[in-house]
Amino acid sequence: MNNDLQLVQSLKSALDRDVTQVKTEVSNVETETTNVKKDIIEVVKKVNSVEDLSKSAKTDISNLRAGLTGLTSNLFNGAAGGDSEKINQVEEKIKNLMENVTLVSDLASTTLSQVNNIRPELSLLGSDMSNIRNGVARLSRAVTSVTNPARFSCGVTGEEVKVSGVITYDNCSVNLDSMMNKSNGHATAPATGDYVLTFTANMVSSDSQAIWCALYKQTPGDEGWQVLGMINNYQQDAGEVDDRDSGSITILASLKKGDQVWVEWRGYGKSFLYSNPYKLITFSGYMITGEL
Repeated sequence: MNNDLQLVQSLKSALDRDVTQVKTEVSNVETETTNVKKDIIEVVKKVNSVEDLSKSAKTDISNLRAGLTGLTSNLFNGAAGGDSEKINQVEEKIKNLMENVTLVSDLASTTLSQVNNIRPELSLLGSDMSNIRNGVARLSRAVTSVTNPARFSCGVTGEEVKVSGVITYDNCSVNLDSMMNKSNGHATAPATGDYVLTFTANMVSSDSQAIWCALYKQTPGDEGWQVLGMINNYQQDAGEVDDRDSGSITILASLKKGDQVWVEWRGYGKSFLYSNPYKLITFSGYMITGEL
């Protein structure tokens, strides 16, 4: 029992350290996310500025085209009337307009080039933000797994249990998300991770006959099962005297999501398990580390 207590205390200390570390990492990620958001705002401002510049250039080109059309009409009218002064004025305006058209054309070309240069960066930025969101989601799951881990603690409040087989439970003081199915005695891992599992029972060996309890694990789809640990009570040559012993087992097991664990017992002769309202038979478990 002392070894079990020391193991649980050690695991609790490790759990506390993990919680502190995860909280620090989440705080760092939040800071980085805030900085990235500021950068995104600056990029969006620049893109909007480029887009506004592009719209302005389009408007200027449209106005120039309208002006050229009007000047062309005036040119023809002036030529028809023989007004050389008006023709010279029109030619001068056309010259100025052509210079403006060249400037607008260069500006539009530069604007398009800037937009094309920014697009790959925006695409990479979007990818980075997606990775950050995924990382935050994983850290959030990790924080949840250590601050509110999957857990159960169930017991038997009846008296003698004389039919060998899987132990079922009539009372659960803790059973988060119905991790333990009381009716069949199977607990299902809701997520992949490392779990602490503890089982305790009062075993009565009658007429020097053995009695044992074994902790099993099975992965869905697998035909076989695995024994994680066992306790027993057997006193040779005890005669007709019943030998009562409370045994317990505490282990650290790596479980995949959907794995099931349960305790099965067998008593030879008239050996049996004993409990009472104080729950001399209990089965508990909780996750200490989860998969990111």
